[in-house]
Amino acid sequence: MIVGKKVRLRALGKSDLAKVWKWLNDEEVMWFWAEPCSTQSLAEVEQWFAKLQEAAGRFSKQFIIENEESAPIG
Repeated sequence: MIVGKKVRLRALGKSDLAKVWKWLNDEEVMWFWAEPCSTQSLAEVEQWFAKLQEAAGRFSKQFIIENEESAPIG
């Protein structure tokens, strides 16, 4: 975990997938991500995460940003 003055950066975990699923299905969030919004099921997000875990190597990591209250914000 990397801790800053206002946010923390930590490894993305399976417990984060419901929040990621919500973000991926939010049209406004995806607009800022420069991707078209397309509905994805939670199962599809879980499959995506499993593939990321399989492919994760020394230079491939996924992170989540938390605010001071430990709420995921990105």
